[in-house]
Amino acid sequence: MLESARLVRFWRFRHERMPRCIDRGTMEFWFSVAHDGSGVLFLLWSVAGAGTLWLLTRLADRYLVATLSIGAAVLAATAVLLVSPSLSTPSNQLPARLLSALADLWMFLQTRNGALIALLCVIPFGAGSEAGLIGAIAREWSVTPNQLAAFGTLGVVTGIFGALFSGWLSTRIGPWRTYIILGWVLIALMLSLTFAPRTATYFLSLEQLCRAASAGCYAALLGIVMTAIGTGAASTKAAALWSLANFASAYPTAIEGAVHDRNGTSAMLLTDAGLGAVGFGLLILATRLLAARPDGAAVKSAS
Repeated sequence: MLESARLVRFWRFRHERMPRCIDRGTMEFWFSVAHDGSGVLFLLWSVAGAGTLWLLTRLADRYLVATLSIGAAVLAATAVLLVSPSLSTPSNQLPARLLSALADLWMFLQTRNGALIALLCVIPFGAGSEAGLIGAIAREWSVTPNQLAAFGTLGVVTGIFGALFSGWLSTRIGPWRTYIILGWVLIALMLSLTFAPRTATYFLSLEQLCRAASAGCYAALLGIVMTAIGTGAASTKAAALWSLANFASAYPTAIEGAVHDRNGTSAMLLTDAGLGAVGFGLLILATRLLAARPDGAAVKSAS
């Protein structure tokens, strides 16, 4: 829900407050600032995760830790509800508005560009899915629980800088090329981590770079989505497509977790890099078959 709220907020800012003279690349740069620049929210979220990890290392009762974490989340959600504005649309008009928005979303997905954007959101390229398994593999690099908790908080700051760099680069070469470059940087970092010495310094340094590259891909992808969806039912399309992006890290994490349990950490990291390469291959194949590209440029067919 927080993701959807940020998408809607930026969309309104883009169309209602941002000067029309600002070019597309600059707009995407400010999108990165607006999205990842809400760093206080991400910082608090990361501190909460680090706090939960810290509690798990010190309290034997995991149910108590879960209760404390869920209780804090419920209090935060209650605070959000208390300050949320009331609905501007009468309740009797909501079903019709919802059906209209869903119809607009379906029409968009039926277009070549819409289908390509949907695929872009679910492929395991630039997803940084190994982040979900850091806790399971960090001990092999002799990383302590305190170092891991600190890494989670510092990773947010690194991610913000990665997203800002992505926005800056998008103003120079476009979000599509930025997304491709940073996605391959992630693959290279996974290969480096596979063969890196098993020390905490190497692990934490490479993982921080992974967080920056992953956040950069995130910002570039979100810029591609926001500029492709058009104006009709924009918040619905943005929220629906960005919800699909959860799959890009969910199923690779499950696959990599299974590989880790069977074949160890090195095989898991190689699998992550391999999934990224396969995702890129699927993306290039889709651009050829659909004769489209996420930035709206047509793909020239070979004569």
